[in-house]
Amino acid sequence: MPAHILVAAATADLLLGLPRSIGAGLPVATLRERIQVARQPVILMNLLATTRWATGAYTIYTYLAPFVARTTPLHGAATSCSPRALRRPSAATQWIASVRAA
Repeated sequence: MPAHILVAAATADLLLGLPRSIGAGLPVATLRERIQVARQPVILMNLLATTRWATGAYTIYTYLAPFVARTTPLHGAATSCSPRALRRPSAATQWIASVRAA
């Protein structure tokens, strides 16, 4: 099923299924309050750790997937985390392939 159909169905379900008053009267933090929280050293360190973790995980996957495909019987979907990754290899993966081919 194409993704745009799923998105349309989910959007329609949310619009029709949720009451209009949901969330009314809940306090909402202002931008200034949010920035004050983000400036706390503990929060900044946690954001930095999370950013490094996510960046590292996606960076290593770029190099690990071609290695796994070459050295194991796993290929295609077995080394991919999404169908989109199968259709469009990352720029780094393409560069590695071109260097190896040269």
